Amino acid sequence: MTLNAEPSIDDSVSLISGGVHLRSGSFNTRLILQGLHWHTNGTAVLHAVPELSAQTTVDVVRAMTTSRAFDQARAIYDETLGGRLLSYTRPEEALDGCSYHIYMRFGSAPLGVQAQVLTVSSNCNVLLATPSGQHVSGVSHAQYRQKTTRYFRSGLALMLAQAALLFLQMRATTTHAAMSMVSHHTLAMLAVLYTYMFIMHSIACLAFGGIYLIFGFVAIAAYLLSMSLYLKYLICVWKVQSPDAFDALNAAGRRGLLTVYVKFYAVLIPGVYTMYAFVDTRSRLSQWLMAILLTAMYSYWLPQIWLNVRRGVARRLRIDYIIGSSIAHLFLPVYFFACPENIAFIRPTPLIWVLVAYNLSQAAVLVLQRFLGALFFIPAVLRPDVYSYCAALPSVDEESCVGADQQTESMHKCPICLMPVDATSSSESAHAVTPCHHVYHETCLAYWMEIKLECPVCRAALPPRVDG
Repeated sequence: MTLNAEPSIDDSVSLISGGVHLRSGSFNTRLILQGLHWHTNGTAVLHAVPELSAQTTVDVVRAMTTSRAFDQARAIYDETLGGRLLSYTRPEEALDGCSYHIYMRFGSAPLGVQAQVLTVSSNCNVLLATPSGQHVSGVSHAQYRQKTTRYFRSGLALMLAQAALLFLQMRATTTHAAMSMVSHHTLAMLAVLYTYMFIMHSIACLAFGGIYLIFGFVAIAAYLLSMSLYLKYLICVWKVQSPDAFDALNAAGRRGLLTVYVKFYAVLIPGVYTMYAFVDTRSRLSQWLMAILLTAMYSYWLPQIWLNVRRGVARRLRIDYIIGSSIAHLFLPVYFFACPENIAFIRPTPLIWVLVAYNLSQAAVLVLQRFLGALFFIPAVLRPDVYSYCAALPSVDEESCVGADQQTESMHKCPICLMPVDATSSSESAHAVTPCHHVYHETCLAYWMEIKLECPVCRAALPPRVDG
């Protein structure tokens, strides 16, 4: 329930307007309401109709319970409407159509507002009342403004911190070799997540206005993170991993671009509908759909973990980016589903901590992959085959077809530094042999592969070097 008070010609009475959402089992309706609040005894008498129905001032005056209240209401609304109620007398006939009378008595509360409420609709067979000795509670407009301001500051600060972490991560992966180790699926899921944040805050700002206008700044921050940073990073990574995916000049590139748009909207539209259904109905089905959506969206580290396993490398995401991003992304679900005083008045659920543990466990696996190797948690029998550059020197140059009896020492010169490779060394770590059978110093090839994952001699694609 949302109530707004305005002064009237009588200092002891305030004009009340607002809305209320009634839910009880399968009964679910939204009402707009008007009425009066008497300061002396804390009583409020309100008249409400469904959102799409027309509400007249006559209906509001008719809802008064006593002759004195009726006379006060008639005088107040007569002044408000410029004298058009002077000839109106209290009718005796019942109202036609579906309408509600809401009677409230406000009481003092240490924090916020509390009241006893009785809602009656004789023509709709509805009777809702707070149990004896209990009350409904809420916050005043000033308190709610303070809460929304704190939320705005916290959300904006976390998004700015996330932008800084993402900028550092982008600077750490500027080469083709580095970007080939970053999962574009992870970046795409994070871009969609911030798009959801942008839509949610934009709707609150545009639909409700007032104190929600500050949400526009959060929406702009989410938009910049989604479209300017994450999308830019995603395109750079995707171009490196799939060079033809964004080439609109060929059929394959056009199909790739179409697939990107289809996947984006196929994920975005059901998610927006799920959020709307959850906020509007709070039904059991919408709660399950919301749980599925959150679980799917907060699985964004899984593609990166799997890419690390496939490539055998886990050193491309900064640790501060992994930890900081995980904490920043959990702010919204923890605030709305764990904080009892959240601005959306969503009831806390302990299941949110399952989501927190699920997301942080993914981040923990990523961090451990950096220190223990990308395959540390996979049994040896299940590990995928990875190429080892610590192989024996080839006896024949398969590219030049030179036999072993014609080999010279120059055949084993490193093509990068042009210095000889010690073929007699017992240490395999002194040299590296590519799948195309070209020989390099291990350190020379390691530095080269930091820039490009291709053979300096024949330009064949090189598999990443396995951590550990």
